[in-house]
Amino acid sequence: MLRHQRWLLLLALTYAVGCSKQEEIIASEAGPGADLVVINADVYTVDSETPRVEAFAVTSGKFVALGNTDEIEGQVGANTTVIDAKGRTVVPGFVDGHTHLSMGVRLVHGVDLYGIAEKDIWLERIAQRASELGPGEWLMGGRWDHSLSNIPLPTRQDIDSVVDDRPVALQDVDGHSAWLNTKALELAGITRDTKSPEGGEVQKDANGEPTGILKETAQTLIPDTQASLPESRKLELIAQAFQFANSKGITSAHDMAGWRTLSQYENLLNNDQLSIRIFFGVTGGHARLEPARKLASEKQELAARVDDETKGPMLEFGYVKLVVDGVMSTHTAVMLEPYADAPGVLGIPTVSQEFLTKRVKAVNDVGFPVAIHAIGDHGVRMAFDAFEASGAKGNRIEHVEMINPLDVARFKELDVTASMNPHHAVTTFQNYLTDRVGPEREANAYIWQTIKSSGAHLVLGSDWPTAPFAPLTQIWAAVHRTSPLPGRPGEPWRPQERLSLDEALYGLTMAGAIQSGWDEDIGSISQGKFADFVLLDGTFETPLQRDIDKMEVAATYLGGRVVYQK
Repeated sequence: MLRHQRWLLLLALTYAVGCSKQEEIIASEAGPGADLVVINADVYTVDSETPRVEAFAVTSGKFVALGNTDEIEGQVGANTTVIDAKGRTVVPGFVDGHTHLSMGVRLVHGVDLYGIAEKDIWLERIAQRASELGPGEWLMGGRWDHSLSNIPLPTRQDIDSVVDDRPVALQDVDGHSAWLNTKALELAGITRDTKSPEGGEVQKDANGEPTGILKETAQTLIPDTQASLPESRKLELIAQAFQFANSKGITSAHDMAGWRTLSQYENLLNNDQLSIRIFFGVTGGHARLEPARKLASEKQELAARVDDETKGPMLEFGYVKLVVDGVMSTHTAVMLEPYADAPGVLGIPTVSQEFLTKRVKAVNDVGFPVAIHAIGDHGVRMAFDAFEASGAKGNRIEHVEMINPLDVARFKELDVTASMNPHHAVTTFQNYLTDRVGPEREANAYIWQTIKSSGAHLVLGSDWPTAPFAPLTQIWAAVHRTSPLPGRPGEPWRPQERLSLDEALYGLTMAGAIQSGWDEDIGSISQGKFADFVLLDGTFETPLQRDIDKMEVAATYLGGRVVYQK
């Protein structure tokens, strides 16, 4: 299996110990015992041998005993911290199977327009944030979504009307288009004479002038907007993104970014500032990434670095991320049949099948799996064809928003993981999905249960920052499959594709641990594993409450130590 051939970059983290709430702590005058004990809890272990318990004990950062409260109270000693959960739910630390943490930094430092339908409010927030930045700084961020109110794509003139003295470049909610003002276009050197790169589009108006919208690979024309920031500030911003993840109960993430981000993560580890475990997938422009040569070099250079067994895996460079298509909202996802609302349009493949197949084989041949972004049903088929030609096992397809029914069985046949994002489904099915593919083909969209029932390994993730970095929200979407958009009907969409609570919880914990090869260390509340767990501020109901996405995290523990406290 590829995951047993990969180079491991595993380091340790010295955790800062937080203080628990006073009402949760019970003093003890007994003798020596466990370091930490949780009692009177509703514990979902995600361990099939002991799926539900009331209590557990932690020593030296690992779970050492599970059972009922009476049994575990026997582990309490003079120096034991005891948390009385008072019936609240405890789950394993969440493993987000698909993130872009470095992209999220732009939101921390820039403007966030997520969930806002009105362009007037977008412009108000853009103007406000721009007024708070230093001279010459680029305003980044975005997550704007023109489909929420079915308005045309915005233009550079829209931003110019409120900010014309500094460059502004804002990605849409999918991360596949960027919206620039005139100043940003000038600094990027984009004019009426600029040609669209392969796999992308510099959108132009009827007069041939750039509108300010860059689709897909055209976004690579935007210069490095953080180049002028001191390295210490860049690391500070990334650390803030990690802290935000901890506040949502996330203790591990499959993160996808460029080579520079991996070096930044190493620096954070060396400074004891990495508070989540990172399974890293390198990505980048196809023309710039030379994976076989680069991976072989990195593997040889860093192979000697191993983990501290008292802390567990913290950072592993584990796979390569490639992209084959775009997204359905802008008609750039590659489809087998034309879009229903754009006759003749099949989407924009970012690479040819020949190129993709060669690249996959090159990466697989040096011992690394490949994760391919594929949203359209043709894009998914291209990914399968490349994996089949390579002959390697353990690869993965990201998103899989549309799939031809004939291709579902190929997940199991080729040992390919389906990495899917529940929240994407509930924000599209009553928004633009039917318009794009029509009611008949809509049945092949976001078919989580069908794929899982086929025997495929299903991993769930957020795709943050394109969707909420909140596992409870992802669980809500997976279990209920209802729209979060205001005024939309609350009935489940194609309810046969819903996941159960146990299936969704597994997809956001153990499934990701298995995919990274860390399943003997994390992913469940099991004796001998590192004590990554989350104490919620409420209790899961049966059937699962409709407002689970409103539940909050009370505390997050990584290796038995607090990394977040409400």
